[in-house]
Amino acid sequence: MELFILIFIFITLFVAESIYYCLHALDRLNLKVSFSKRVANCGDDIELIEVAENKKRLPLPFIILKIEVPRALKFYDMTNTSMSDHLYREDMLTVKPFSKHTRRIKAQCTKRGYFVLPRIGITTSDLLLTTRLNRDFPADSSLTVLPDIDDNPKTITFRTDRFSSYAISQEVVRSNTLVIWLVAGAAVALGIALTCMLILIAHQSKYRRARRSK
Repeated sequence: MELFILIFIFITLFVAESIYYCLHALDRLNLKVSFSKRVANCGDDIELIEVAENKKRLPLPFIILKIEVPRALKFYDMTNTSMSDHLYREDMLTVKPFSKHTRRIKAQCTKRGYFVLPRIGITTSDLLLTTRLNRDFPADSSLTVLPDIDDNPKTITFRTDRFSSYAISQEVVRSNTLVIWLVAGAAVALGIALTCMLILIAHQSKYRRARRSK
């Protein structure tokens, strides 16, 4: 009889735990994946930044971060990554209550174009690993990769179908510095003009006094 009671208690706890995790495991669980740059040059290195956050008291035995990435981005570390029409990467983390995890994955831009993350999501489970729970998250980060068509390391030269070729210097003069130089130049020019005017007035006064003395 005691054995049946223990089995009944175990089944009850098992069902209660499974139902509770199914209802609340994905609550207040956030995932954000973004590029470290919005614009890069072909051949540049960038970082894919994963930020997973559990904002509740319920611990999770694990979470699997699932990311689809364009094949034009080549990971330096291809661990847990498979390749077909996209790169499919899965990273596993153990998440405590009220914890935040940040991971930076280095990649190289191998092809020009405009790229977004097709899909990002999370898979988790209950404590007994009997139920898998999945959730997708919006991927609002984008990356524009420009082709470099010259050999000058100080410029990025690219072509478009609307303009001619442009070389954009990486050392851009800040607008506030330019304004300061313009104000200083205007002040110097104003000072020179006032000085010339005062000299002219003084010469005219001297010339009039000389004529009166004659």
